[in-house]
Amino acid sequence: MFFVIMKVMKSYNTLNDYYRKLFGEKTFKVPIDAGFDCPNRDGTVAHGGCTFCTVSGSGDAIVAPDAPIREQFYKEIDFMHRKWPDVQKYLVYFQNFTNTHEKVEVI
Repeated sequence: MFFVIMKVMKSYNTLNDYYRKLFGEKTFKVPIDAGFDCPNRDGTVAHGGCTFCTVSGSGDAIVAPDAPIREQFYKEIDFMHRKWPDVQKYLVYFQNFTNTHEKVEVI
């Protein structure tokens, strides 16, 4: 009896796979909380939030959400390097609520 070992191909592309192709190596997504509110919470669009966020926002895993943005970045990197010490590329993004819900000058 013969067995053929095949590499299992995913039927989708993960963000990790995409970043590896784009940047040539593993790349961290670094969540940042800028402290802005959400239009679904502050009354601009609705009240009470939506199904995507918890009470504290969708970025519950942010290491230091109350710290200044630069400090949040470095703390997140330190935290991630415990698991992936060799990663050297990062993409920073606003996480909690809708952190772009502010005037461009402020962002």
